[in-house]
Amino acid sequence: MKIIMENWNKFLKEEKIWKKVKVPGRTKSKFHYSVQHIPSGKTLPTDYYKTGNKDVDELIKFLNKNEWKSQDSKDGVTEKDAKDIVDKILKAGFGRDSMEYSDPENKDKE
Repeated sequence: MKIIMENWNKFLKEEKIWKKVKVPGRTKSKFHYSVQHIPSGKTLPTDYYKTGNKDVDELIKFLNKNEWKSQDSKDGVTEKDAKDIVDKILKAGFGRDSMEYSDPENKDKE
């Protein structure tokens, strides 16, 4: 019984900042999912990551392991943190294969 209560307490203490949300509609009989920031209810744009079920599950695990200063804010993450999140998503290999991404800061320097 003690082990069960310890596991239950551990589960309750786990804070999750991101969750998976089913996107309305289907494409070729496949469902698509997006990632939602729980405290603010805002959704990450799906342009930056693969939207398959397993891909989004892996992305959420990845995002929940990382920490940003504004992640607990009910107003959503700051612009600086949002850029960092997108950068980490793309560098970790979660970006869509069909998209080409460029760094907007490097474009300004050219």
